Amino acid sequence: PKPKSNLNPNTSATNPKITGELELVFGTFAYLYYTCDLLVLTIAAAIAIYHVLITRFHQERYVSQPSVGYSCVLFAWMTVLCIRVPRYCAFNIEYLCFDTYHLPVLGTAFNF
Repeated sequence: PKPKSNLNPNTSATNPKITGELELVFGTFAYLYYTCDLLVLTIAAAIAIYHVLITRFHQERYVSQPSVGYSCVLFAWMTVLCIRVPRYCAFNIEYLCFDTYHLPVLGTAFNF
């Protein structure tokens, strides 16, 4: 069974209305909370990966590597959008539309 969502199924990932639609679904404070969490977690993950690359694999070029920014958070929100709509159309091009399928056992969703 597909979850009910009030997101527009034809919303493109590059559309600036995504933030507003996701904010309506989650609420302002939850959206802000998740965004801040995603920002902290992506920076922490990047620092952990850099640490392993520098200490275990002696990749000194990552010593002065700047951390990831808000782009990882945007990618995470785009992923949330893709799995919450019944049909995702990339860039509003009809032949780039993908149905969202849900695995009832695992409770996960994917686009195919």
